[in-house]
Amino acid sequence: MTHEAAVAAREHTKAAPPPLEILIVDDDPVFRLMLRRMLMRGAATRVVEAQHAGEAIALIERHRPDLVVSDIFMPVADGFELLNWMRSHAADVPVLVVSAAGHADAHFDPAVIAQHLGAAEVLSKPFDRADLVAAVDRALAR
Repeated sequence: MTHEAAVAAREHTKAAPPPLEILIVDDDPVFRLMLRRMLMRGAATRVVEAQHAGEAIALIERHRPDLVVSDIFMPVADGFELLNWMRSHAADVPVLVVSAAGHADAHFDPAVIAQHLGAAEVLSKPFDRADLVAAVDRALAR
């Protein structure tokens, strides 16, 4: 390899940013797949999945993602537990909450609680790709 080719290869390597790493946390495998497809931006995105908050915490302890997209209501360990843990252990990682609004009433609004616990934003299911991508961009811009 010529000196010029080696320099060009190093410059190309420097210019490529690392992929955006997103952790999806949801107990529904079909919904996780849908989210994965909506969030993929080619090679610029790496998506990791967890079925509940306990799995997510274990993954985050090993390698911090750039963003977490999480449901609230999941068996084993829910999104509220994840948000509480994130606030004290990984506060620099934004969390986008996606959840069905069917659990809200006058005394209990999961979206308000999630934002109080540090969620960057809450999207109500169902939502479209444009809404999700816009929410992701806002969360990452914080």
